[in-house]
Amino acid sequence: MKKAKRIRVLELRKITLAKVEYQGSFQGIGAAYGKLMQWARSNGFSNPKTNKTLTIYHDDPNVVGMYNVRQSACIIANKPFEPTNEIKKTELNAGKCVVGRYEISFFEFKEAWLEMFDWIHKNNLKVSKKDAFEVYQNNSNTHPLKKTIIDICIPIE
Repeated sequence: MKKAKRIRVLELRKITLAKVEYQGSFQGIGAAYGKLMQWARSNGFSNPKTNKTLTIYHDDPNVVGMYNVRQSACIIANKPFEPTNEIKKTELNAGKCVVGRYEISFFEFKEAWLEMFDWIHKNNLKVSKKDAFEVYQNNSNTHPLKKTIIDICIPIE
């Protein structure tokens, strides 16, 4: 696996998101994204520049197990919307995050996360209690090597 192109500390702004909640294995979140993207296309949230998708991780898989992780499939909402039974509204609060950009295959995600936590430890930073998340910069299906370009974001104190 290639190391991160760059890891740095950034101050993130508050962001409003539309989300579909999911609990289970990492591979199973695709169904939640299917519902979210269908809603997004129908409601004008499908501009890949302004409506980036992201996954929020509410649990540590080392604590709850790989098949019990609570996750949220999200899209950045650049205009107001009314939540539905399936599509909820949430906020990512402003704050400091360690952000690493990666270009990786599905099987390299774990290594990327481990590299991020190692970097945080080596730089004597403290992970906050806020949920970590990934921001997707591309559609891996359109990448010549089917890789995902992501920003892994870990909130710090």
